[in-house]
Amino acid sequence: MRITIRTFAGSVVVLAGMMVMLSTARAEDFDIWLGLDTADRGSELVLTTSAASAMSRFIGTKVAITQSSNLAEAFTARALDNEAIIGPAHVTAAALQNGYRLIATTGQDTTYALVVRKDISSTEQLRGTRLYLTQPHSVRTYIGKGWLSQMDLPLKAFADVTYGRTGGAGLIAISSNLADATVVEENEAKQWIANNPGYAVVLKTTRSIPGGLGFAVRRDVNAEQRARLLQWVNSPDGLIVGVGKFVAVAASEQDKYNYVISFAATNAPLAPATGVQRVSAGATVRQ
Repeated sequence: MRITIRTFAGSVVVLAGMMVMLSTARAEDFDIWLGLDTADRGSELVLTTSAASAMSRFIGTKVAITQSSNLAEAFTARALDNEAIIGPAHVTAAALQNGYRLIATTGQDTTYALVVRKDISSTEQLRGTRLYLTQPHSVRTYIGKGWLSQMDLPLKAFADVTYGRTGGAGLIAISSNLADATVVEENEAKQWIANNPGYAVVLKTTRSIPGGLGFAVRRDVNAEQRARLLQWVNSPDGLIVGVGKFVAVAASEQDKYNYVISFAATNAPLAPATGVQRVSAGATVRQ
């Protein structure tokens, strides 16, 4: 199986800077780890200063937000040492499994689609074909790997796996005969297929999955601080520039992440597979 990882020089510089995690903080700080998915458009335009300042006013304690696009960090003790974690569905799901509780989200539920060449009509036909996924630790790839494995299609069933930048690039790869299948949000897939007929079809869709970012607070955070955080969430200040407005959720909303948790076995540990290395655009790594 051949694995290709596509990167962009500018993104590598940004990523290197973002990987400087968790500088020494005062014991009284309320630390928040914010994980951003580089496959999401606009993730490089997130500004946290005003949000941290507003939260500090609400809870009466200095809030320090550490922003990172290295989502593998979300599954380490280093990230789990924070009072709160904000991140996409798979990051939030991991936090919920490690002593955190969900208090808010920024997005509506979504579904993902397995998009294939128009001449493919069954998952069995995908064996030996070319798969396009977004960056290894993105939510699309996390869901895609777990979902495909549940269909008895682990990555080793494909002849070629390419890791690129965005889901939209996977659709273009299909139309350019560079890939045979990809996993993207269903709405994006339907819109692209409508605008580019004759290349691809939606073969399957997932169940509903939480969209946007989840805001999870460690269970040992005292009730007063949690209540004040919810006051921030419910106020006009309850947003992060580039992420969006948070909306408070009921405890039952955590159940929606169980489906995402079902993909964990395929994705653990959340790190590049042995023998895979990051390479420049256009290069390939063979396994």
